Amino acid sequence: MDIIPFDQLASEVSLWASANFGKRQHPWLGMMEELGELAHCSLKRIQGIRGFDDHDFYIKNYIDAVGDIGVYASNYAVVHSIHMEWPENRDYELHTSDLCYAMASYWLSTMMITTDAADKRLYHFLAYVDALARKEGTTLAAATTKTWEQVKERNWVKNKEAGI
Repeated sequence: MDIIPFDQLASEVSLWASANFGKRQHPWLGMMEELGELAHCSLKRIQGIRGFDDHDFYIKNYIDAVGDIGVYASNYAVVHSIHMEWPENRDYELHTSDLCYAMASYWLSTMMITTDAADKRLYHFLAYVDALARKEGTTLAAATTKTWEQVKERNWVKNKEAGI
């Protein structure tokens, strides 16, 4: 699979989000929602409930949540005039998953408090999400590219319930 460059993704997502949501976009809140879904996948996997004890079900949902974070993040980048590449700081992988969640939450929260150094804040947030993705055998860029292929087909104007 060819990885879509971050700036290209941001451009495509921006057009799609404008067509589907107009001025009712809130990419920061979307990233928050999806980080919660990612944590949900991990927690239910640890607990062995709700089907997450099945590896394929778990990975499908995990990759979808990581990818959705990337889609929302690219839209956030456009809204805040941030130009960046996919993060590749492999040092973040040295942290435990719990610490990666904590640090991703921290950097995401700082993006709501202030837009100063928004590029730095977004980069660190995404680097920790990428570390979480790598712990499950993928990357943020790969998961987002895969997810975007599905998301871009949705039309929330025509179908407010499922987008399909």
